[in-house]
Amino acid sequence: MDTPDLRRMTVGRLIFAKRLFLHGIEHCERGDDFSRALAVHHFHAAVEATVRAALLHYRVRTEKTLNIGFEVMLNELDKALRDSGSKLPLRQEMRNLNTVRSLVQHHAYEGVSKAEELRAFTQSFLAALCQEIFKIAFDELSLSHLVTNDDIRSRLGEAEQHIANGAYEMAAAACSIAVKEALTLARRPYERPAFFSPFFVTTSLRDTQLEEPLERIVEEINRLQDVVELLCLGIDYVTYADSERWLPHAYRTIDATDNWYIGIRSGQEWGETEAWRAYNFALDVVMRLEGRPVLPSVSVQPSAGGQTGSWRRLTYQSPADGDEG
Repeated sequence: MDTPDLRRMTVGRLIFAKRLFLHGIEHCERGDDFSRALAVHHFHAAVEATVRAALLHYRVRTEKTLNIGFEVMLNELDKALRDSGSKLPLRQEMRNLNTVRSLVQHHAYEGVSKAEELRAFTQSFLAALCQEIFKIAFDELSLSHLVTNDDIRSRLGEAEQHIANGAYEMAAAACSIAVKEALTLARRPYERPAFFSPFFVTTSLRDTQLEEPLERIVEEINRLQDVVELLCLGIDYVTYADSERWLPHAYRTIDATDNWYIGIRSGQEWGETEAWRAYNFALDVVMRLEGRPVLPSVSVQPSAGGQTGSWRRLTYQSPADGDEG
């Protein structure tokens, strides 16, 4: 019988496998050969991680002796299941997955046309093993358990629940909020320029035709600051910028309610695939940010007019022959 520590480790492995599988689905949905090749690798890695967890569960192998081939793993797990009165499901389909993965690895795009078919078999295999061996419903494995921050983990858990309930648009909204919350925690505290700041409230500029242009300038300053901070935090800005086209926009109200409200692009339809895409994106952002230090405040730089604080001016000179240290 599994100890609590072993059970937690096993669940962690299964969550990791599910994350690999969901990333594979996202690649598969893109449709191009390169993405489908990546999908096949993801599906294979998800199956391998789950089979390894099963071998450890049955104590067929120890962690140090798991460096074995895919076919050997399947054989040993099948034997362990037969000894307990069951058998390995979809064995031939998993062999096919291994064959296609080898073709993709060694012969580029050969076999990628089977990615969609392998997706279905992989999901069935993972679900069967989770239920048969670990007594866990695959759909109930929560990737949000990977997140350490309580509030953000809860928000991603809400997204998973929305997906389970078929509320895909609301799931995407929860994902957008999770991203905003994670970025807020990772950024250094600073006073963002805002159109409702004291300067704009007291100046007569609010009552002129400059009001709208000034508001747009402030928005652009904020956007550029977002770009710089995302890059400093290690977020792939191209991916993030692409998400701006399809991920709902989450905004927090500035009144006493402190509520979130969501902007959804007109005409955009949300299904399960789109909702999981939003979830994977949010989880990626959150996991990248967790454990990173908060962005520090920027040191005061010397002004053009002279020294500031403890700074001093040094006039740079190109190296010359005979320079000494």
